[in-house]
Amino acid sequence: MEPPGVGDIGRWVGPAIGGVSAMAQIANRGKRSIAVDLQKEAGRDVVRRLAARADVFVQNFRPGVIERLGLGYDALSAANPQLVYVSISGFEALGPYDGRVLTWIGWCRCGPAATPAAAAYYQFTGSISFELAAAAGGYRRPRTVA
Repeated sequence: MEPPGVGDIGRWVGPAIGGVSAMAQIANRGKRSIAVDLQKEAGRDVVRRLAARADVFVQNFRPGVIERLGLGYDALSAANPQLVYVSISGFEALGPYDGRVLTWIGWCRCGPAATPAAAAYYQFTGSISFELAAAAGGYRRPRTVA
């Protein structure tokens, strides 16, 4: 899902062919995409309906945002107990650094090391980590959910 108007920022970062960046073409090959306005109840209903049938749900909002939208793990897993729910964020959710950027992805986008190459590298390695977590959850799911 992508926000209306802008879409995924990766679509227009770097060299483009036909208005879509090479990075987006590689990362999104074979995927389908829709624009959803999560600020509207109708948009949140679309997400709930999709999550009710999904195997994996991935969100990368700042801590607390997805829960305020009513799309947290408790809400979505109530309709789909087998849902593998993956949360990734560049911000700490608890502790002394609550709400501050704590990952290399966030640091490379806004810190003194801000370069497109550094951000792309850390975003790529972070995405591999979450893909492995989602795959592990999907593998374990039949063994743990009745």
